[in-house]
Amino acid sequence: MLGWTEKELARRSKLSLGALARAEKSEGEPMITIVQLDALLKTFREAGVEFMPENGGGPGVQLRKL
Repeated sequence: MLGWTEKELARRSKLSLGALARAEKSEGEPMITIVQLDALLKTFREAGVEFMPENGGGPGVQLRKL
């Protein structure tokens, strides 16, 4: 959606590539700390990613026009 590489996401979020890999592998509960998850969500939100709650069709994401 953003066209970032894993290295770019790691740099922007200040997380290691290992932390990103653990976050990707998890199903349900993330395998990263709350602080790491917060940094990742903040990075996405600052880039314009909007997280939408489940509304009958399931949760989703969209890119806000900046």
